[in-house]
Amino acid sequence: MNDIIRRHLETVAGRRSGATLAKELRQLWAEHPGHSGGRKITRDEAYEGRT
Repeated sequence: MNDIIRRHLETVAGRRSGATLAKELRQLWAEHPGHSGGRKITRDEAYEGRT
């Protein structure tokens, strides 16, 4: 069962190595550090634009 689920998730999410994912995350953090300046973000704002 685990193998079936793993293969399904790989198909859905694509096959990227851990090193590739880590590199992408570091790049995203560099581009969007996420500093809010102490401002509280509402749930509506956090989910804005998502479907």
